[in-house]
Amino acid sequence: MAFSPKGTLLASGGEDGLKIWDLHAMKELRLPDQNPDEKNYVASVCWITKPYESVDTLCYGNGTGFLVFLQHRPSQNEFDIIHSCRIGGGREISTIAADRGSHDASTCIATGTRDKYVQVWTFDANTRTLLPCNSKVYGENHEVIPKALAFNNNNERDLYVFGIYDGGLYKYAGTKFDLIVRHQLRTQIGNAATDLNSKLCVVDNAKDGFDLYRMDTGMFVRGFTTRDATRINPKNVAFANDSRAVVSGSDHSIAYIFEKNTGHVLKMLQHSKRGGVETVTRWKPKTKAEGSVASGGWTFLGFIEVVLKIVMLFSTIAYFSGLINEKLGGRFYELPKVMMGPAAPNHQELQELIRQAVFSELQDK
Repeated sequence: MAFSPKGTLLASGGEDGLKIWDLHAMKELRLPDQNPDEKNYVASVCWITKPYESVDTLCYGNGTGFLVFLQHRPSQNEFDIIHSCRIGGGREISTIAADRGSHDASTCIATGTRDKYVQVWTFDANTRTLLPCNSKVYGENHEVIPKALAFNNNNERDLYVFGIYDGGLYKYAGTKFDLIVRHQLRTQIGNAATDLNSKLCVVDNAKDGFDLYRMDTGMFVRGFTTRDATRINPKNVAFANDSRAVVSGSDHSIAYIFEKNTGHVLKMLQHSKRGGVETVTRWKPKTKAEGSVASGGWTFLGFIEVVLKIVMLFSTIAYFSGLINEKLGGRFYELPKVMMGPAAPNHQELQELIRQAVFSELQDK
């Protein structure tokens, strides 16, 4: 699940394929007809739009190894498929990362699959050309299944790979793709997010919450505790508010917002009465909000923005989907409808709800 760079579109994937919503119009967008192989269970989504591009481009990977690229047509508010191919060994594409910072015509993309392939590509949206650059296949004796990927922000654009079962953090050279270093983290990795400026990563530890590490040394920094897991399903996590906060899911119907530097819970968002919150995402606006709350330097409007986007995410899914079926790790489970009332609240109503919640929190302190 991912917001577009401008925060106007939301893409999600699951058993029922790809869904894209216009968050301003609060409606689901029409997608082009596809063959059944391309529409298979969507396991990962990634926007590859560069900052200077006016048209949004999305790529997604599905359960049978198809990598599909779609481009937004703003005049009709629809999407067109511009490229599709099958990669790796034809297994699930579990993660996609994009380097959107370069000014080249092509975008550098990395993919990781369940059959232990890590591949780096360049994609040119103008010519609709996908070209291979580097690849790595982990052998049968290695328990390295890539779950999360991230391009470094150095000139070489090295690639970080997070392995699910082995708990390894790997760094590969961006040019020759040689292994630079491997760090052994303390647990298996359900999912991961990175702050490349601070060289920090936070991972789902598949036990009692999430752990923060230094990416250059693999050193554990602190934990963000939710509670002991009752189901071992991967859960998304993200940095927010200029990496002052960590936003995470859980297996018990609550989305958490932690303060990164202390591990304290800033807010708990009730997602449903039962089930888990396995997917969260966030969006960062280009302009910085002004004003502060508390001595820690929290940006008031920025904090509202993070919470607002998460609530919009949940309410949009509830409003258009009702009951969501997702598949993670080969298992299906159901998430009940988000309890947001008979209809999805509009933008102003959501702002007022968040304003009341945040002021109540501050008065309690």
